[in-house]
Amino acid sequence: MPNGFKFMSTKHVAGFLNGSVRFSTLDYFRGIEGPEWIRDCLEGITKVEIPSVKFDSRAPDAAEKRMKLFQLGVMIGSGVVEMTNSQSYLIAHHLHVFCFSKEPFETARKAMCDDAPEGWRYDACVEIRDIRAFCEAMEDGKINGQPFREAIASTLGCRDVRYNKATLAFDMDEEFYVDPFQKPAHFACQQEIRFVIQPRAILPPNMYVEFDVPDGLLKQLEI
Repeated sequence: MPNGFKFMSTKHVAGFLNGSVRFSTLDYFRGIEGPEWIRDCLEGITKVEIPSVKFDSRAPDAAEKRMKLFQLGVMIGSGVVEMTNSQSYLIAHHLHVFCFSKEPFETARKAMCDDAPEGWRYDACVEIRDIRAFCEAMEDGKINGQPFREAIASTLGCRDVRYNKATLAFDMDEEFYVDPFQKPAHFACQQEIRFVIQPRAILPPNMYVEFDVPDGLLKQLEI
């Protein structure tokens, strides 16, 4: 895999180089105070527009609509269901993510260090020289003293973020879902890659993976 770049404040560099990596929940990024930069009010949320729906829940052809409403957490009874100009939201809970940037370095550096809002600009960067090896090293590490693989229920992978997040339509989209690798287009300059995990137990919004760093895997860069 290509290299990655973790931008940060200088005070966090030593810990990162020594194998202490912070994962944060999607809820955490929604709740950060400040401009939409690190904060994303739609992080882990899918919005579904329900312009106009009317059907008899007892009808043989109502199964698909009943299932869609069930996916949205809408409980319906037996009889006529009518909804007009409604909205519903799917929210992903208990997912932790580690975020960093992909190549090219210079455009990522400009976004994270120069063009970021005042007060949110980073002044340091660590190069991850092999992303796959980095993720594998973390998976050999520990979370709160517990082996990573025992603490994690599932790993959703380490992938590029796609900047094509859109509102779904009740009457057009066949299924509703929350994709933790999707973000709105205005975040695209961050060139984000994220490693997404789901812990077995509910953990604090910010938690750390501690692991042994293979020689030569991480290198602090001059920015």
